[in-house]
Amino acid sequence: MPYLFRIFLLVSLFINTLSYSQGIAGIVKDSENGEPLEGVHIFSTAITFNTVSDKNGHFTIYPEKKNSRNDSISFSSVGYQTRHIKLSDFVKGLNEIFLTPSIDELEEVTLQPYRILQKKIKFTEIASMPHGAYSFGSVHIGNSVYIIGGDASRDEENIKNEMGRVLQDRSIFDILNDALPDMSWWEYLEVIQVYDLIHDRWDILPIKIKKRVDHNVIHHNEKLYILGGKTHNRAGNKELLSHEVEVLDLATQTIKLDPVNPHQAAGAAAVAYNEDLLVMGGSIRRNDMGLKTYTDDIHLFNFKSGLWFNAGKMPVKKETKGVRMGSRFFLIGGNNRSWLSNIEALDLLTGKWEHIVELPHAIIDPVVVAHEESIFIYERRKFHVLDTHSREIKTYRIDLDVEAPAFYTWSNQLFLLGGYEMDGHTKKPHAQSYKVDLTEFDKTEVSNLISF
Repeated sequence: MPYLFRIFLLVSLFINTLSYSQGIAGIVKDSENGEPLEGVHIFSTAITFNTVSDKNGHFTIYPEKKNSRNDSISFSSVGYQTRHIKLSDFVKGLNEIFLTPSIDELEEVTLQPYRILQKKIKFTEIASMPHGAYSFGSVHIGNSVYIIGGDASRDEENIKNEMGRVLQDRSIFDILNDALPDMSWWEYLEVIQVYDLIHDRWDILPIKIKKRVDHNVIHHNEKLYILGGKTHNRAGNKELLSHEVEVLDLATQTIKLDPVNPHQAAGAAAVAYNEDLLVMGGSIRRNDMGLKTYTDDIHLFNFKSGLWFNAGKMPVKKETKGVRMGSRFFLIGGNNRSWLSNIEALDLLTGKWEHIVELPHAIIDPVVVAHEESIFIYERRKFHVLDTHSREIKTYRIDLDVEAPAFYTWSNQLFLLGGYEMDGHTKKPHAQSYKVDLTEFDKTEVSNLISF
């Protein structure tokens, strides 16, 4: 009897899922040649999660329970004009979405006529992480990169995988039988992994931190300040914001706890400048439907006095990634229930904000690093290089599917360490790491160019 009841409950849940979140399938194609387009970003606040088209151009979206038929779904890809389609225009069956090449942008690309450029950036595999992870805190110091904590979970949403793959001639019971095995498992790391840039090897420090993810790590005076992010309660069934700041002394390899942290948030941006630490934005809670609440608060911590201060507001409430270049702190995109494409900068001397430019499209989980006068932005299969001197953004392609790795430059090379990979609706940690020689960008075609 309990087994039959379990099956009945699962079927009921599945039918409810279909009734409220019926999947809408489609394929994205080039309007000129009819070829399917891979990696098209599909996003909207009217769907349960943003996604990208697969290698055959296929996608499946699931409308939110509460939405308007006038809500639109956006389709965005480098080199194509972004298209917005009303939810009411989708039909049952396979929807064909055609994107038009962005001719004006392509005409701005200048290629060197005396040599043939390669289509994609070349890369080299380097030593794998001892513990694959994502959503970690990291920092580059000298010849080492410190990867602190992070998420080593594997998240499989089998029902969504089956709905996206099937809904053809199979019965509900067939789909449920395939979806029932739950291979998800949850693990937050408490280790500190250190990558040696010179010798291409990993070590693990003999100390442990509190398990946390989506946090920041700031280096100041041979100490690492580990702050923000979220953790689990003791039962492991509820997410909690981390309220303590851990201060790791690199010389003695000891950790002290500071119980005062007014900026308790996950996915915040943080930067050290002179004797101050600024932390801003992030998400501060999640409701029963999984929707996040974001903050625009900015807090300042003074290293000398050990005191926190309120330091104003951001232009938009969001989770975001930032990088400092001189006295300016650049924020790249972000998330406030939809993925953002804007780049803005905070002048750390005057406190004034400036809108810089819009990226070619909204980016899911970008990572950023500054090198000389350029900001390198990596997302799955693409690099965007923002040149602050020439005021251009150049986009290059690369055959890497990893998302949100640690991203640093050293000795004229870019390093991408760890991160995660997606297979359908399965998210799993990625231990493999890579490096790219910066000279590769001069040898590779620019797939898109924006001047600002």
